[in-house]
Amino acid sequence: MRFIHGLATWVPLLALLAIWIAMQLHFKRKLRTLPDSPLIVAGPGDCISIGRDKAHRAWDRPFRILLDGVPVGEIAIGEVRHISTPPGRHTIKVQAGWFQARSLRVDKRPGENLPLRCGAAYEGLRAFYTAFVPTRNYVYLRKASK
Repeated sequence: MRFIHGLATWVPLLALLAIWIAMQLHFKRKLRTLPDSPLIVAGPGDCISIGRDKAHRAWDRPFRILLDGVPVGEIAIGEVRHISTPPGRHTIKVQAGWFQARSLRVDKRPGENLPLRCGAAYEGLRAFYTAFVPTRNYVYLRKASK
């Protein structure tokens, strides 16, 4: 009888764990239906091109793109956005809800295309952690290879 009483104390935790595992399986299945990450991000000259990588986190919401603090559009998983920009120094940031990437400062030369990649930075148990503790590195933004 004592064993059964001890087991009853674990039931809520085991139920939460089962729900979390079921959600992970559901989202992994859903992720398979989404478009793959773009292989080539480069685009026309005089543009900053941003490609969003496929990731388990934040699959259901678009990321907002800010250029020099001004919103210039949104990007969904598997998409590439080309933002026409004049030459010079620019600050680019990507937001997912209240989560933000660190600002990326770039120097854009005339006629140059600047390819970038963004996505959700955390997967697995680290993603579970970010559900409870907000982090500044939830979204990444970095230069892509050409």
